[in-house]
Amino acid sequence: MTTNGGELVARTLAAAGVRHAFGIHGGHLDSMLRASDARAAVRADAIAILPGVRTLSAQGVVPGGSRANLTFVADRTQFPSQMSEADRLVLADAQTNGGLLAAVAEKAVPRLMRALRDAGAPAVELGIVLARGRRPPGIDVIGAFAPGVG
Repeated sequence: MTTNGGELVARTLAAAGVRHAFGIHGGHLDSMLRASDARAAVRADAIAILPGVRTLSAQGVVPGGSRANLTFVADRTQFPSQMSEADRLVLADAQTNGGLLAAVAEKAVPRLMRALRDAGAPAVELGIVLARGRRPPGIDVIGAFAPGVG
């Protein structure tokens, strides 16, 4: 019996106790954090970007939905001061990229990452969800894109 990659990844996530996973595009992380009354620290250097995307963004070639997404999350997102508007737009990309974001208990992360690698699924730990303290729910982008990415 064969299974498609999506079914295998879904089974792997479920076995690790993941209850929810969602597309990483379109502000879904922001929505999850607002609903959970939490903040997340996201590492920019962990985000995969297709070749040429940052160049296109710097030239102003971005979907209108990405601009709308950035406007929508801007008040709740802390970007590094040196991050350009073009790179902020890349992070707010409105296009579906096929990636999934799953919130996983911290102690389960190493086991889940091994299981996903064993299943042939590309996976990366992007960041961590934190109590928001006195700050509103939202996202803290940490660092910069890896050199030569996108």
